[in-house]
Amino acid sequence: MQTEAKFFNGVSSKPIDVTLHLLISEKKLLIIVPDKEELYIPFVEINITHRDREMMMLSIGQPSCTLEIRNPNFSKIFLAEQVNNGTIWYHKLLNTGWKAYLLFASIVVTIIAAVYFLGIPFIAENALTILPRSIDKAIGEKVFEQVSESETIDTISSKLLTNYYTLLNSSAEKKYTFIVIKKDEINAFALPDGHIVIYSGILLKIHHQSELAGLLAHEISHVTHRHSMKILCKSVAGYIVISLLMNDVNGIMASLAQNANSLENLRYSRSFEKEADISGFEMLHLNQIDPHGMVSLFQVLKRQEKVDISGFLRTHPVTQDRIDYLTAKIKKEPYPYLNNLQLEHAFGVLEKQISDQDD
Repeated sequence: MQTEAKFFNGVSSKPIDVTLHLLISEKKLLIIVPDKEELYIPFVEINITHRDREMMMLSIGQPSCTLEIRNPNFSKIFLAEQVNNGTIWYHKLLNTGWKAYLLFASIVVTIIAAVYFLGIPFIAENALTILPRSIDKAIGEKVFEQVSESETIDTISSKLLTNYYTLLNSSAEKKYTFIVIKKDEINAFALPDGHIVIYSGILLKIHHQSELAGLLAHEISHVTHRHSMKILCKSVAGYIVISLLMNDVNGIMASLAQNANSLENLRYSRSFEKEADISGFEMLHLNQIDPHGMVSLFQVLKRQEKVDISGFLRTHPVTQDRIDYLTAKIKKEPYPYLNNLQLEHAFGVLEKQISDQDD
Protein backbone atom coordinates (compact mmCIF):
# COMPACT_ATOMS: atom_id res chain seq x y z
CA MET A 1 0.00 0.00 0.00
CA GLN A 2 1.40 3.39 -1.01
CA THR A 3 0.26 6.99 -1.17
CA GLU A 4 1.53 10.51 -1.72
CA ALA A 5 2.02 12.78 1.29
CA LYS A 6 3.46 16.06 2.48
CA PHE A 7 6.55 15.85 4.68
CA PHE A 8 7.47 18.62 7.13
CA ASN A 9 11.06 18.05 8.20
CA GLY A 10 11.16 20.69 10.94
CA VAL A 11 13.86 22.64 9.15
CA SER A 12 11.99 24.28 6.30
CA SER A 13 8.46 25.68 6.53
CA LYS A 14 7.83 24.44 3.00
CA PRO A 15 6.47 20.86 2.82
CA ILE A 16 8.23 18.22 0.74
CA ASP A 17 6.28 15.90 -1.57
CA VAL A 18 7.03 12.31 -0.62
CA THR A 19 5.80 8.81 -1.34
CA LEU A 20 4.80 6.53 1.51
CA HIS A 21 4.88 2.74 1.50
CA LEU A 22 3.18 0.81 4.28
CA LEU A 23 5.38 -2.22 4.97
CA ILE A 24 2.97 -4.28 7.05
CA SER A 25 5.08 -7.41 7.35
CA GLU A 26 8.07 -5.40 8.56
CA LYS A 27 5.92 -3.09 10.72
CA LYS A 28 7.59 -0.07 9.17
CA LEU A 29 6.68 2.98 7.13
CA LEU A 30 8.92 3.71 4.12
CA ILE A 31 9.29 7.38 3.20
CA ILE A 32 10.75 8.09 -0.22
CA VAL A 33 12.08 11.64 -0.45
CA PRO A 34 13.20 12.80 -3.92
CA ASP A 35 16.97 12.93 -4.21
CA LYS A 36 17.31 11.81 -0.59
CA GLU A 37 18.02 8.59 1.27
CA GLU A 38 14.97 6.44 1.93
CA LEU A 39 13.62 6.56 5.49
CA TYR A 40 12.36 3.46 7.28
CA ILE A 41 10.30 4.39 10.34
CA PRO A 42 9.18 1.63 12.77
CA PHE A 43 5.49 1.75 13.64
CA VAL A 44 6.33 2.16 17.34
CA GLU A 45 7.96 5.52 16.58
CA ILE A 46 4.87 6.89 14.85
CA ASN A 47 2.04 8.74 16.61
CA ILE A 48 -1.20 10.14 15.26
CA THR A 49 -1.47 13.81 16.14
CA HIS A 50 -4.62 14.61 14.16
CA ARG A 51 -7.21 12.76 12.14
CA ASP A 52 -10.47 13.61 10.40
CA ARG A 53 -12.28 12.36 7.32
CA GLU A 54 -10.02 14.21 4.90
CA MET A 55 -6.61 14.17 6.54
CA MET A 56 -4.35 12.41 8.99
CA MET A 57 -1.23 13.91 10.57
CA LEU A 58 1.59 11.67 11.82
CA SER A 59 4.43 12.59 14.13
CA ILE A 60 7.63 10.72 13.26
CA GLY A 61 10.28 10.26 15.89
CA GLN A 62 9.95 13.80 17.17
CA PRO A 63 7.11 16.36 17.02
CA SER A 64 8.96 18.61 14.57
CA CYS A 65 8.87 15.95 11.83
CA THR A 66 5.34 15.32 10.58
CA LEU A 67 3.51 13.77 7.66
CA GLU A 68 0.28 15.06 6.14
CA ILE A 69 -1.70 12.26 4.49
CA ARG A 70 -4.87 12.85 2.47
CA ASN A 71 -5.76 9.30 1.50
CA PRO A 72 -8.69 7.83 3.50
CA ASN A 73 -7.94 4.24 2.41
CA PHE A 74 -4.32 4.50 3.48
CA SER A 75 -5.39 6.01 6.81
CA LYS A 76 -7.90 3.20 7.37
CA ILE A 77 -5.31 0.48 6.80
CA PHE A 78 -2.80 2.32 8.92
CA LEU A 79 -5.28 2.42 11.80
CA ALA A 80 -6.23 -1.23 11.31
CA GLU A 81 -2.62 -2.27 11.86
CA GLN A 82 -2.61 -0.44 15.19
CA VAL A 83 0.56 1.41 14.50
CA ASN A 84 -0.10 4.21 16.93
CA ASN A 85 1.59 2.35 19.83
CA GLY A 86 -0.77 3.18 22.69
CA THR A 87 -3.15 5.82 21.36
CA ILE A 88 -4.75 3.84 18.55
CA TRP A 89 -7.55 2.72 20.91
CA TYR A 90 -8.80 6.29 21.04
CA HIS A 91 -9.13 6.59 17.30
CA LYS A 92 -10.79 3.19 17.08
CA LEU A 93 -13.27 4.38 19.66
CA LEU A 94 -14.07 7.49 17.67
CA ASN A 95 -14.67 5.36 14.59
CA THR A 96 -17.19 3.12 16.34
CA GLY A 97 -19.75 5.90 16.71
CA TRP A 98 -21.27 8.03 19.44
CA LYS A 99 -23.01 5.13 21.23
CA ALA A 100 -19.75 3.31 21.86
CA TYR A 101 -18.09 6.58 22.82
CA LEU A 102 -20.90 7.29 25.30
CA LEU A 103 -20.61 3.78 26.73
CA PHE A 104 -16.88 4.20 27.18
CA ALA A 105 -17.39 7.57 28.87
CA SER A 106 -19.94 5.99 31.24
CA ILE A 107 -17.48 3.23 32.15
CA VAL A 108 -14.76 5.78 32.86
CA VAL A 109 -17.09 7.85 35.04
CA THR A 110 -18.16 4.70 36.91
CA ILE A 111 -14.55 3.72 37.56
CA ILE A 112 -13.69 7.22 38.79
CA ALA A 113 -16.76 7.24 41.06
CA ALA A 114 -15.88 3.81 42.44
CA VAL A 115 -12.33 4.93 43.21
CA TYR A 116 -13.59 8.11 44.88
CA PHE A 117 -16.42 6.63 46.94
CA LEU A 118 -14.92 3.17 47.64
CA GLY A 119 -11.21 3.18 46.94
CA ILE A 120 -10.24 6.39 48.73
CA PRO A 121 -12.30 5.64 51.89
CA PHE A 122 -10.85 2.10 51.91
CA ILE A 123 -7.31 3.46 51.72
CA ALA A 124 -8.08 6.04 54.40
CA GLU A 125 -9.59 3.46 56.76
CA ASN A 126 -6.63 1.12 56.36
CA ALA A 127 -4.22 4.01 56.89
CA LEU A 128 -5.13 3.63 60.55
CA THR A 129 -2.78 0.64 60.74
CA ILE A 130 0.23 2.95 60.49
CA LEU A 131 -1.04 5.31 63.18
CA PRO A 132 0.03 4.69 66.78
CA ARG A 133 -2.55 4.17 69.53
CA SER A 134 -1.35 7.44 71.01
CA ILE A 135 -3.46 9.28 68.41
CA ASP A 136 -6.54 7.43 69.72
CA LYS A 137 -5.69 8.64 73.21
CA ALA A 138 -5.13 12.24 72.12
CA ILE A 139 -8.36 12.44 70.13
CA GLY A 140 -10.39 10.68 72.84
CA GLU A 141 -9.14 13.08 75.49
CA LYS A 142 -9.91 16.07 73.27
CA VAL A 143 -13.48 14.95 72.67
CA PHE A 144 -14.05 14.06 76.32
CA GLU A 145 -12.86 17.52 77.33
CA GLN A 146 -15.57 19.00 75.12
CA VAL A 147 -18.17 16.59 76.52
CA SER A 148 -17.29 17.38 80.12
CA GLU A 149 -17.62 21.11 79.43
CA SER A 150 -21.05 20.83 77.83
CA GLU A 151 -22.64 18.02 79.88
CA THR A 152 -23.27 17.34 83.57
CA ILE A 153 -21.29 14.36 84.84
CA ASP A 154 -22.90 12.22 87.53
CA THR A 155 -19.81 11.37 89.58
CA ILE A 156 -21.59 9.02 91.98
CA SER A 157 -23.22 6.98 89.21
CA SER A 158 -19.93 6.99 87.31
CA LYS A 159 -18.18 5.35 90.27
CA LEU A 160 -20.99 2.83 90.64
CA LEU A 161 -20.80 1.96 86.94
CA THR A 162 -17.03 1.57 87.17
CA ASN A 163 -17.48 -0.75 90.15
CA TYR A 164 -20.00 -2.81 88.17
CA TYR A 165 -17.59 -3.22 85.25
CA THR A 166 -14.71 -4.16 87.57
CA LEU A 167 -16.82 -7.01 88.92
CA LEU A 168 -17.93 -7.92 85.41
CA ASN A 169 -14.50 -8.13 83.80
CA SER A 170 -11.83 -7.93 86.47
CA SER A 171 -9.24 -9.66 84.28
CA ALA A 172 -9.38 -7.03 81.53
CA GLU A 173 -5.93 -5.77 80.53
CA LYS A 174 -7.05 -2.43 79.12
CA LYS A 175 -8.41 0.13 81.56
CA TYR A 176 -11.60 1.91 80.62
CA THR A 177 -13.07 5.04 82.15
CA PHE A 178 -16.84 4.95 82.64
CA ILE A 179 -18.72 8.22 82.72
CA VAL A 180 -22.44 8.70 83.40
CA ILE A 181 -23.99 11.87 81.96
CA LYS A 182 -26.99 13.19 83.83
CA LYS A 183 -29.40 13.59 80.92
CA ASP A 184 -32.69 12.00 79.82
CA GLU A 185 -31.32 11.35 76.34
CA ILE A 186 -31.07 7.68 75.36
CA ASN A 187 -27.44 7.67 74.37
CA ALA A 188 -24.10 5.98 74.86
CA PHE A 189 -20.84 6.16 72.97
CA ALA A 190 -17.23 5.04 73.23
CA LEU A 191 -14.27 7.33 72.64
CA PRO A 192 -11.04 6.01 71.07
CA ASP A 193 -9.03 6.41 74.28
CA GLY A 194 -11.34 4.15 76.30
CA HIS A 195 -13.82 6.63 77.74
CA ILE A 196 -17.22 4.92 77.76
CA VAL A 197 -19.92 7.57 78.08
CA ILE A 198 -23.39 6.41 79.18
CA TYR A 199 -26.37 8.74 79.55
CA SER A 200 -28.76 8.30 82.47
CA GLY A 201 -31.61 8.20 79.95
CA ILE A 202 -30.51 4.86 78.56
CA LEU A 203 -29.77 3.48 82.04
CA LEU A 204 -33.40 4.13 82.97
CA LYS A 205 -34.41 1.75 80.16
CA ILE A 206 -32.22 -1.05 81.52
CA HIS A 207 -33.81 -3.32 84.15
CA HIS A 208 -31.41 -6.25 84.33
CA GLN A 209 -27.69 -6.42 84.87
CA SER A 210 -27.19 -8.61 81.78
CA GLU A 211 -28.64 -5.81 79.64
CA LEU A 212 -26.10 -3.38 81.07
CA ALA A 213 -23.35 -5.94 80.51
CA GLY A 214 -24.45 -6.24 76.89
CA LEU A 215 -24.35 -2.46 76.43
CA LEU A 216 -20.87 -2.12 77.94
CA ALA A 217 -19.53 -5.11 76.01
CA HIS A 218 -20.82 -3.61 72.77
CA GLU A 219 -19.29 -0.18 73.40
CA ILE A 220 -15.96 -1.62 74.54
CA SER A 221 -15.84 -3.64 71.31
CA HIS A 222 -16.05 -0.42 69.32
CA VAL A 223 -12.90 0.75 71.11
CA THR A 224 -11.11 -2.57 70.65
CA HIS A 225 -11.71 -2.52 66.88
CA ARG A 226 -10.98 1.24 66.59
CA HIS A 227 -14.30 1.73 64.83
CA SER A 228 -14.67 5.43 65.62
CA MET A 229 -11.14 6.09 64.38
CA LYS A 230 -11.85 4.21 61.16
CA ILE A 231 -15.00 6.25 60.56
CA LEU A 232 -13.12 9.44 61.35
CA CYS A 233 -10.45 8.45 58.82
CA LYS A 234 -13.14 7.92 56.19
CA SER A 235 -14.62 11.36 56.91
CA VAL A 236 -11.29 13.00 56.03
CA ALA A 237 -10.34 10.48 53.35
CA GLY A 238 -9.12 13.04 50.83
CA TYR A 239 -6.67 14.62 53.26
CA ILE A 240 -5.40 11.21 54.37
CA VAL A 241 -4.74 9.96 50.82
CA ILE A 242 -2.81 13.14 50.01
CA SER A 243 -0.81 12.80 53.23
CA LEU A 244 -0.06 9.15 52.43
CA LEU A 245 1.19 10.08 48.97
CA MET A 246 3.47 12.65 50.61
CA ASN A 247 4.49 10.17 53.34
CA ASP A 248 3.25 12.68 55.91
CA VAL A 249 1.97 10.76 58.94
CA ASN A 250 1.87 13.97 60.99
CA GLY A 251 -0.47 15.44 58.39
CA ILE A 252 -2.88 12.53 58.90
CA MET A 253 -2.82 13.00 62.65
CA ALA A 254 -3.44 16.74 62.27
CA SER A 255 -6.45 16.14 59.97
CA LEU A 256 -7.96 13.67 62.43
CA ALA A 257 -7.43 16.01 65.37
CA GLN A 258 -9.10 18.90 63.54
CA ASN A 259 -12.20 16.81 62.88
CA ALA A 260 -12.36 15.08 66.26
CA ASN A 261 -15.33 17.17 67.38
CA SER A 262 -17.55 15.22 64.95
CA LEU A 263 -16.73 11.93 66.67
CA GLU A 264 -19.86 11.82 68.85
CA ASN A 265 -22.16 12.07 65.83
CA LEU A 266 -20.46 9.61 63.47
CA ARG A 267 -22.81 6.81 62.48
CA TYR A 268 -21.50 3.25 62.73
CA SER A 269 -21.93 1.09 59.64
CA ARG A 270 -23.85 -2.17 59.79
CA SER A 271 -20.61 -4.12 59.47
CA PHE A 272 -19.09 -2.28 62.43
CA GLU A 273 -22.21 -2.82 64.51
CA LYS A 274 -22.22 -6.51 63.69
CA GLU A 275 -18.53 -6.79 64.54
CA ALA A 276 -19.17 -5.06 67.89
CA ASP A 277 -22.14 -7.38 68.53
CA ILE A 278 -20.01 -10.47 67.91
CA SER A 279 -17.11 -9.24 70.06
CA GLY A 280 -19.56 -8.19 72.75
CA PHE A 281 -21.10 -11.67 72.69
CA GLU A 282 -17.63 -13.20 73.09
CA MET A 283 -16.92 -10.92 76.05
CA LEU A 284 -20.18 -11.99 77.71
CA HIS A 285 -19.30 -15.62 77.06
CA LEU A 286 -15.83 -15.16 78.58
CA ASN A 287 -17.36 -13.71 81.75
CA GLN A 288 -20.29 -16.17 81.88
CA ILE A 289 -22.96 -13.48 81.49
CA ASP A 290 -26.40 -14.28 80.09
CA PRO A 291 -26.23 -13.17 76.40
CA HIS A 292 -30.00 -12.80 76.20
CA GLY A 293 -29.53 -9.49 77.99
CA MET A 294 -27.97 -7.95 74.88
CA VAL A 295 -30.91 -9.11 72.76
CA SER A 296 -33.35 -7.79 75.36
CA LEU A 297 -31.60 -4.40 75.37
CA PHE A 298 -31.76 -4.16 71.57
CA GLN A 299 -35.45 -5.04 71.61
CA VAL A 300 -36.10 -2.24 74.10
CA LEU A 301 -34.14 0.21 71.95
CA LYS A 302 -35.89 -1.02 68.81
CA ARG A 303 -39.25 -0.15 70.36
CA GLN A 304 -37.87 3.24 71.39
CA GLU A 305 -36.90 3.87 67.77
CA LYS A 306 -40.58 4.45 66.94
CA VAL A 307 -40.62 7.37 69.39
CA ASP A 308 -37.16 8.93 69.14
CA ILE A 309 -34.18 8.23 66.87
CA SER A 310 -31.76 10.70 68.44
CA GLY A 311 -28.60 9.83 70.37
CA PHE A 312 -27.75 6.12 70.50
CA LEU A 313 -30.29 5.10 67.87
CA ARG A 314 -28.95 7.65 65.41
CA THR A 315 -25.33 6.52 65.73
CA HIS A 316 -26.05 2.84 66.47
CA PRO A 317 -28.83 1.70 64.10
CA VAL A 318 -30.70 -1.15 65.82
CA THR A 319 -32.12 -3.30 63.02
CA GLN A 320 -34.26 -6.40 63.28
CA ASP A 321 -31.50 -8.22 61.38
CA ARG A 322 -29.10 -7.60 64.27
CA ILE A 323 -31.60 -8.89 66.79
CA ASP A 324 -32.31 -11.99 64.68
CA TYR A 325 -28.60 -12.61 64.11
CA LEU A 326 -27.78 -12.45 67.82
CA THR A 327 -30.75 -14.66 68.70
CA ALA A 328 -29.59 -17.26 66.17
CA LYS A 329 -26.00 -17.03 67.41
CA ILE A 330 -27.11 -17.69 71.00
CA LYS A 331 -29.01 -20.79 69.87
CA LYS A 332 -26.10 -21.98 67.75
CA GLU A 333 -23.40 -21.32 70.35
CA PRO A 334 -25.02 -21.83 73.77
CA TYR A 335 -22.90 -21.65 76.89
CA PRO A 336 -23.54 -21.90 80.64
CA TYR A 337 -23.89 -18.59 82.48
CA LEU A 338 -24.01 -17.73 86.15
CA ASN A 339 -26.32 -15.70 88.34
CA ASN A 340 -23.60 -13.47 89.75
CA LEU A 341 -24.91 -12.08 93.03
CA GLN A 342 -22.16 -9.48 93.24
CA LEU A 343 -23.06 -8.14 89.80
CA GLU A 344 -26.76 -8.18 90.66
CA HIS A 345 -26.05 -6.17 93.81
CA ALA A 346 -23.77 -3.69 92.05
CA PHE A 347 -26.36 -3.20 89.33
CA GLY A 348 -29.14 -2.78 91.89
CA VAL A 349 -27.23 0.00 93.66
CA LEU A 350 -26.60 1.79 90.33
CA GLU A 351 -30.22 1.35 89.22
CA LYS A 352 -31.50 2.83 92.50
CA GLN A 353 -29.11 5.79 92.22
CA ILE A 354 -30.29 6.57 88.70
CA SER A 355 -33.93 6.08 89.60
CA ASP A 356 -33.72 8.32 92.69
CA GLN A 357 -32.18 11.13 90.65
CA ASP A 358 -34.93 10.85 88.07
CA ASP A 359 -37.68 11.30 90.68
